[in-house]
Amino acid sequence: MNKNVFTIYYFLLLFTFFNPIYAAKHNSLSSLQRITKVGENTYITSKIDTENDLCFWFKKCMFNDLYTFYRVGLCSGKNQTISLHPDNISERILNTASSDNIGPFEIKDGGWCGGNHSFSMNNKTIKTASTISYKIIADGKELTKDTTMLVNTIRISVVNHIQNPTLPQWDNKTLSLPSLLCIEYVDYDIWQNSIQVSVRHQYMNERPITISKYYGMQSMFNNEIEILTVDGKYSDWTPISKIKRFNKRNYPHFRCFLERNNLAFQSSFLFNDGLGEHKELSDSDVIFIGNSYGKSYHKLVSNKERKIGDSDFWKGVYTWNMINKQKDASLLMYNGQISGRKVLYIIIKSKINKDITLPTEFCHRNLKIIYQSPSIKIKRHYNNAYQILSKKPGGIIITV
Repeated sequence: MNKNVFTIYYFLLLFTFFNPIYAAKHNSLSSLQRITKVGENTYITSKIDTENDLCFWFKKCMFNDLYTFYRVGLCSGKNQTISLHPDNISERILNTASSDNIGPFEIKDGGWCGGNHSFSMNNKTIKTASTISYKIIADGKELTKDTTMLVNTIRISVVNHIQNPTLPQWDNKTLSLPSLLCIEYVDYDIWQNSIQVSVRHQYMNERPITISKYYGMQSMFNNEIEILTVDGKYSDWTPISKIKRFNKRNYPHFRCFLERNNLAFQSSFLFNDGLGEHKELSDSDVIFIGNSYGKSYHKLVSNKERKIGDSDFWKGVYTWNMINKQKDASLLMYNGQISGRKVLYIIIKSKINKDITLPTEFCHRNLKIIYQSPSIKIKRHYNNAYQILSKKPGGIIITV
């Protein structure tokens, strides 16, 4: 670590522990995040509980060197504020982008492109995508130099080019994909324990192509032992060996899956917007794929045509939490962030008619429902208790 970055860490340490205003304001878990930019590497750390920090590492990765979150993991942080690790590389890895992260496409008569996928012909292998630009924006200001600071909001904006695999070209025994399939715009908004992803594609291919498959929101959760799908086939924690794919016809409201290992769990929630409406899947299409070479993912497009001028988009949010040792057979509740607001996920595992007490920050407030399974009803019952009534499993996400 260079001298300038070390100096920044030193003064942040002094500020955190000797500033009385800061200490008074942040006597509970800190709402701030620490961001460190070192070259193309961006490290982001926040509190996940009083014993652990959650660490995100963004860099160019996968076969195509696309800028995205490369690692997500836990670091020891036994205090109320963010610990100041010198390198911020996670001690316990939860995710590693060793394969596809966001995307990719399978194009009819062309093969796969984007994400981690290469293109091969006559013993030559080349990339199918590239990152053209990226911006690191902290509290509304772009970071152009190496720095470390405490901030509230972080956005990483990335522009990728995805090449058209149906039009390969040879020139002096050199293989290339000179034609663009689309420009991919990706915004990563990081708030505490959540990464919200917004993806837009602007198609540039003059000759129409057919997208055989587009998966979009994927997960590579390490050492997973169980999966739960909200409004899906697996309404309670199910051993990974028993997980298979299921289709849209049987589970039309599915849009969230959870994965757990012995340390933590992750949810991958897809917004009911754009491709997330699943209108580009037929009823017989697969809507969820799990336990596939260590990955699970939402499927968003199947056998749809695209041409120059077309566009599409989707949004989703990844959220990480520690395993709660106090198990409830009927429901699971956990915190996250959506669009800068704290949210509460309530996952219903079975038929239920139960009063629950919400966390303090949700009491005596007007609640807004972000997502609600068709089968679930929630209403204030008395004081801080809410009644949840459902004839089958599902989920609800609320904010204030």
